[in-house]
Order: sequence, then structure tokens, then C-alpha cells
Amino acid sequence: MILEAEHLPLTSPERRSLAYLTRRHRGKVPDQASDKFLSQTDDHESLKTILALLRAADTLDSRSLESPRLVFALLGRELRITCYLDSDCLKARKVYSRRKKFRLLEEQLDLRVEPRICEAQALQMVA
Repeated sequence: MILEAEHLPLTSPERRSLAYLTRRHRGKVPDQASDKFLSQTDDHESLKTILALLRAADTLDSRSLESPRLVFALLGRELRITCYLDSDCLKARKVYSRRKKFRLLEEQLDLRVEPRICEAQALQMVA
């Protein structure tokens, strides 16, 4: 739909990029040679990194749970994401700790993403 929506004020590369990010926000990401949305002149690696960040953000913004307060720390080759929740529960731990949602980010940035869940009370103690 995006590729065919001529009324959208986008250049051809912008249209292809938006179609790529929309279509690839889930599932396997094909290599540049076999991707049907991007051309050889499009910046596939930059778009793949943006896609990785969008996937991680999507994981940390669950609609079915409270949104956590997030603290990010880069420790060498590890990106630690601490999710502070008002009430800790098994469902929150499962949703915010989904390793597969961070896999592309780990590949693109060549680091390990380590999500952690804590109760917000621990954050208040630090403040």
C-alpha cells in the first residue's frame, strides 16, 4: 500500500524505506540482494539498524501492561536495559525479557542486550 500511495508526499527512496520498515518490523529480515522493497542504492544497513531499534522499542512499549520506566547502561559490549515496574509480575517479566526481540539489535550493534526487571520501589531508593 505504501509503495502505491502516490498521494503521500514522499520521494521514491523514502517510500521504499517506509515500506521496508513497515513490512519487516516482524519476522526474518532478508539480505539486501533478496529484499523486494529496497533498491541497491538504498542504505540497507542503516535501515536495518533503525529496524532493530524499532523492534526493541516495540518490545519495551507493551499495550497490555504498564509501561516501565527505563534505564539504559552501556557496559563494554553489553547494553543493560533495566525496566522498573510499579508491580512485578510473571507476565511483565516474560514480555519485557523476550530475547528474540533484541536479537537484531544485538547483531546490528555487535553487543549483547541484557533486559532486567525491577520494582519501581528500587528506583525510588536510589533517588
